[in-house]
Amino acid sequence: MAIKILSFLIIFFTANLYAVKTVEVLFIEQNTQTESKENNFSNEPILLKDSFVILDKDDLYKDPSLKSLGPYKYILEVKETRKANISNLSEEKTIPLKLIKFPNSEYRVTDGSIIVAFKEDVDKQTFASDYGLESKSDFGFGVAYKAISFENVEKVLSEIKNDSRVKYAEYDYFQTNIPH
Repeated sequence: MAIKILSFLIIFFTANLYAVKTVEVLFIEQNTQTESKENNFSNEPILLKDSFVILDKDDLYKDPSLKSLGPYKYILEVKETRKANISNLSEEKTIPLKLIKFPNSEYRVTDGSIIVAFKEDVDKQTFASDYGLESKSDFGFGVAYKAISFENVEKVLSEIKNDSRVKYAEYDYFQTNIPH
């Protein structure tokens, strides 16, 4: 009987030791996965350079591949085979437009303009000159600058965000729920 009790205790304590190690290993793996997701997660909106957007407030374009976003129609990513067909549509519009994707998966439309909010006592004209920008609207706290080419806007926006005179900077986007 003593051997049975001793065997039971050995098995019981050995099983508990393995269970604790298993729980620790699972806990470590979960923490590692969470940290890597947090490191790859960004709260910044992303410019979708391969998107195609047109203003279609009269709902003239009935192409099923075009999705609607308020008065705009868009394609997330234009494939090579579609570029010829799409170039005909884009020639009708004077302002090139692209989509911005926000972390909550919402889309907005931009023409490449940016909004910059400044820290106190910033000479806005000097700032604009430093980056080759042209003012579109002055809000007192900051300025909306005219469109920058889509090839350069990400780089310029990144540089502006790191400027010590800037409180924040972001894409200027159109409210898609308001008719234009």
